Amino acid sequence: MKKTAALVLLLLLAFSLAAESITGKVIWVYDGDTFLLQNGQNSVEIRLWGIDAPEYKQSGGREATKFLIRLIKGRDVKVEKIDQDSYGRIVAKVYFEDVYINLEIIKNGHAWWYQHYAPKARAFREAEAAARDQKAGLWRDPNPIDPREWREQQKKEKEEQEKEKAKAANAG
Repeated sequence: MKKTAALVLLLLLAFSLAAESITGKVIWVYDGDTFLLQNGQNSVEIRLWGIDAPEYKQSGGREATKFLIRLIKGRDVKVEKIDQDSYGRIVAKVYFEDVYINLEIIKNGHAWWYQHYAPKARAFREAEAAARDQKAGLWRDPNPIDPREWREQQKKEKEEQEKEKAKAANAG
């Protein structure tokens, strides 16, 4: 009985670990760190773990998106799930053949190392430092804006616009 329970537990553990890794074809790239994966009949949004690429409308965003398109669009990739974000996307390490895509994007200067979520990713820290030194990708800009700061600026601008609209509506 104990052996059966232990075997069932091991099988469940193995199944849960296996479920953490999926493969599929990249059918759409949203921006430099997010894409849509076709896995059988399902499509799943994937957010690259440990990096933060410029938003599409941000300086460097289109270049980051194009770079990710060149790397993986239309290709079969392996996705190793790390987490799921508040938008329901799978946050993952992604590989195409033997290339670690998350790291490749940082190496080429198309994303920041997202220290908050990957504080121990030494390879990311080193790749970002090298890309900065080489002025690769977004590091050509003398004052690149971190995507988190850019999103916050956009949010504040939108709030200010809403306030102005409300003032105008109340004044009239």
